[in-house]
Amino acid sequence: MDSESATRAVSLLAEADREFNQWMGLRILSVEPGQVSLGMTVAPHMANSQEFCHGGMLFSLADSACAYAVASGNVNPATTDAAISYLAPARVGDALVAVARLIHRGRRLTRCTVEISTDSGVPLVVYQASCFHRGEVVSARQDKDGSLPDAGG
Repeated sequence: MDSESATRAVSLLAEADREFNQWMGLRILSVEPGQVSLGMTVAPHMANSQEFCHGGMLFSLADSACAYAVASGNVNPATTDAAISYLAPARVGDALVAVARLIHRGRRLTRCTVEISTDSGVPLVVYQASCFHRGEVVSARQDKDGSLPDAGG
């Protein structure tokens, strides 16, 4: 899959996730086949009682980056298992970068790794997951502009 097709597939999946992405403040920074970078700034509503970014927010960032990396191959993903290691805390106001890379793509499962760091390069999280292939993001029935054909089509 070329970069343009990968970007189109990721954009379609991100549009389907629009409300969640807005709530999280997720931004797509870059897309290449098999690799996606997302950005997020830690907001006050993401902090736990210790004033660090809640681990669930970091997990969601990593899981979204992984899903988009899988989608860059035109695969609609569903996470089947995941493991996360928290290396350092993120604080309110920190700008984060999540880089997801496919490490194995099989017929029905894809394995992905995600590294989250601050925008200054401080490593925060290492995440690995497997994703089940639920079909294509961009189907052969969709027009080139991304719209769906008429119901009778």
